[in-house]
Formats: sequence, C-alpha cells, structure tokens
Amino acid sequence: MLDPLRSCGCGVNLRDRQEADQHRWCSLRRPAYHVTLLLVLTLLLLQVPHIRSEYLNQSTEMPPVFLDTATNVTVSQGAMAILPCTVRHLGTRQVAWRRVGAKDSHFLTVGESTWVRNKKVMVEHHKEPGYISHWDLLLMDVAKEDGGVYECQITDKEKYVRHVTLEVSDAESVSTSPPQPGINAL
Repeated sequence: MLDPLRSCGCGVNLRDRQEADQHRWCSLRRPAYHVTLLLVLTLLLLQVPHIRSEYLNQSTEMPPVFLDTATNVTVSQGAMAILPCTVRHLGTRQVAWRRVGAKDSHFLTVGESTWVRNKKVMVEHHKEPGYISHWDLLLMDVAKEDGGVYECQITDKEKYVRHVTLEVSDAESVSTSPPQPGINAL
C-alpha cells in the first residue's frame, strides 16, 4: 500500500503534500472543485434555451414563408405608404426591398439598413411569437412617381419574393387590398 503523503489518490506517486496539492489531477478530486464544476454545468444547461434563439434555431429546420398581407396599397399623394411584408421562419436570412422595373433596381433596404440616400425610404421591423417577423417598407411623402411594383425578397439560395403594388392617387382616400391566400414565392 502506498504512503498517503506520497500518493495523491489518482495513481501518481508524489514526493510531498505540497507537490500533491499542486498536482492537477489531485485538484480535480477535491470537493470544492466538484461543486464549482457542477454549478457551472448547471448554469450552462439552464442557458441553452437562451443561446438557441428561436430565430437562429429554426433557420435550418423550416423554409421561410410569406404570410398573407396586402399586395395592393393605395395612398394619396403626400401621405406615408406602408408596404407590408411578413415572414415566418426567417431564421438568419435577411429581408430586402427593391423597386421592380426602376431604372436602377438596386436594393432600397436590406435587413434593418436603408441602402439608398433618400430620407423618404425606411424599413420598420418587429417580431412576434411563432417565428413571425414584419418587414414593412415605409415611403414618406409619396409622389405619383413613387407608384409601381415593389419586391420584398428573402436572401437565400432559393428565391423567395412577394410583390406589393403601390398606387398613388390624387384623392384623400387610402385603401389596401385584402391579403391574397397562399405563398407568393418564385
């Protein structure tokens, strides 16, 4: 049998108690270490749901889907137009808006960033439970020339787009078409 001063209990023979105290395998056998390790592991396990955010966790599980929103918006000249785009299961993808058929059909917004130097253009974003996120394009002080087709696009390998037509009227009336059923993806 080994002398207790010469063995740290992990099968390594050591010269004295000080060397045993410094031996890393011996320190693993101390109760304080086990309590600390158990506490750290418990805290990590409790944090797993927070680390795996609902928007990141589901991105590889489900493809994105456009939810039913208005596809035709009519506003009077000088008013603010809100072009809706609502997505379920966006995950880590981005939503981008562009105007279809414009001279330069570059993106107006990507994610929460505006990509044009036009203070009339911005995106409003908010989330809801159920992996739903709203990405509405806001056009301030609309003019007749702002009318046309706008595209809400999800950045992905697949092409997901939804078109919203904006009509600018002279009248003071504002209307929106009822949502179109189904997914509007190409």
